Amino acid sequence: MQSSEPKELPPESYRKKIEAVACSISDPVQKLRFLKRAIDEYPEKSGPEREEISSDTSNNFSERQKKNEYSGENAVKYLKAARRTPETSIERFRGSVYFMGLGLFLIFLFSGGILVFPFKGMYNNHQKEYLQHTKEPLVSHAVHYPLVKHVKEVEPLPPVEKKDQSREFPKYLDKLIWMVEKSDDSEYYSNRLKINTTQTIENIPRGYYLFKKGDGKLLGSGVFTNQIKGILYHASESDIFAYRPEMTQSIKEYSRLLIRYLNKKKAYHYFIDRFGKIYRLIPEDQVAFHSGNSIWADDEFIYLDLNHAFIGICFEGKDFEDRKHSDASLQHENQPAIVPMERSSINESQLISGKELTDWLRVKYKIQQNNCVPHGLVSVNPYDRLIGHHLDLSHGFPFDFFEISNKYEEPIPAITEFGFTYDNYFVEIFQGKLWSGIAASEKIITMRAKERRMSVIDYRKILNGKFKQFFTWMKEKTTVGNRGLSTGDQPGT
Repeated sequence: MQSSEPKELPPESYRKKIEAVACSISDPVQKLRFLKRAIDEYPEKSGPEREEISSDTSNNFSERQKKNEYSGENAVKYLKAARRTPETSIERFRGSVYFMGLGLFLIFLFSGGILVFPFKGMYNNHQKEYLQHTKEPLVSHAVHYPLVKHVKEVEPLPPVEKKDQSREFPKYLDKLIWMVEKSDDSEYYSNRLKINTTQTIENIPRGYYLFKKGDGKLLGSGVFTNQIKGILYHASESDIFAYRPEMTQSIKEYSRLLIRYLNKKKAYHYFIDRFGKIYRLIPEDQVAFHSGNSIWADDEFIYLDLNHAFIGICFEGKDFEDRKHSDASLQHENQPAIVPMERSSINESQLISGKELTDWLRVKYKIQQNNCVPHGLVSVNPYDRLIGHHLDLSHGFPFDFFEISNKYEEPIPAITEFGFTYDNYFVEIFQGKLWSGIAASEKIITMRAKERRMSVIDYRKILNGKFKQFFTWMKEKTTVGNRGLSTGDQPGT
């Protein structure tokens, strides 16, 4: 029988060891049996046995525990051996865990500092090493700009009047546009521009005389230039087929015949067919006879020979149509035979190609936007001093799409510089709706005549006389320069 006398409770250190060993026993039955026997058997051993130390048991307790070599009675034996040690295994284990954790924490903290703080520097070092072994790609056929170099500070120049260049050269045109691929029949550029070169023929080199704006004097006796200064836009004003899928072959065949005709006339530098395909007809450094008798001016110079000074781009299409004489009572002797079309036949594909071509030419030759103009605004009759001799693209040109200013709204150089005017026939073609730039030009003429204290008629005669002088001189120089050319190849025809 079990004694009813209360048993002596084990000391706290012994109870902790009991708890530690019990936690390692997974079987709940064995765990309960171990706890009961450990408590029951504690007072049975006393005296020197309690103080006996079994170092072997103490050192190997953890290993046996891992192997699960104890349960129930064996666990009590190991517990008794473990409690005899002056410094228990559990305490040594706790101390080891403490110092181990502290060491791991310090290592982690130190490693984290290395990873966080010098990361940027390490990346920069790797980047420098990479750049040392990497060279910039060599781009051929590109428009090259000079490299910007750091120079010493110099004494500033006197201030000059600043011009508003916001519309002269859009920021996007500061970027390079270069040739990506070239084959026997085409060129492909980085802005998506593709030029067909199978129809290119040769002509005479560029070379023309400049007139200084304002004083009307030549830059120098016999001095000329071959610089490309502008772009002149044209419409072929040729017959067209309906722009429909079933007419594809007819449209292509007509374009082919038209190109052959234009090459015979050496008429344009570039031709854009109705599907937006771009053909180079005349090399850019040579003349194309596209402008006829024309006048244009920028802020510095007056141009009277745009065949040499400008590049001619022709869109296949038309923006005028024959007048329909439905009511015979409305007909009269001077009624124009043509009227503007409500909508131009030039389509979106052609405009996109024209814009890509314009961007590339402007970047390549540094062409200002005020020298990008439709042919109808520059063409003149030099003998009758009349504007509008040819009218292609004289209405409806999409200036905003090409990111250039609206030339219909700006003064006409033929009027402001040489006193040209227009007749009733011109007025009736546009049904009285003239370009607003014409009114602006007349206002300038009136103001200048008033400043000189003369009538507008007299002042216009002076301007006409200046034009006759320059035109005659230029014709003589051009005739000498074009000796040997056939009649059909003469500029200005």
